[in-house]
Amino acid sequence: SNPRKFLLYRPSFGKLYETLSFALSDSLNDAALLLYLSGVGSPRHDGLMETGRPDEHGGIMLSAPMTPRKERRDDQCTTPHCLYPSDLKPMTRRPLFLIVESSMSQAFKALEA
Repeated sequence: SNPRKFLLYRPSFGKLYETLSFALSDSLNDAALLLYLSGVGSPRHDGLMETGRPDEHGGIMLSAPMTPRKERRDDQCTTPHCLYPSDLKPMTRRPLFLIVESSMSQAFKALEA
């Protein structure tokens, strides 16, 4: 059968997670999930640095709410509006091929282990 394709532009975290969950549940047991993420990298700004967690370095900004430019930095992302490597951990129970195009792509290498 043909592969299923989902294209999401600046999704919320909930919409992304819902789509990934559906894609995994709808696929065959021996199928792999190809996930291509492209977005602005965002270092952590919520005080959780130095915890030893794989996502302590940052993540990818999703659909952050619009705030006046003078009130935020371009790379600033609050936790509910970022996708961190540990958010994808439940998706690794099946084969996952992950491509991350972002300045914070090195943070997602922690999923290799």
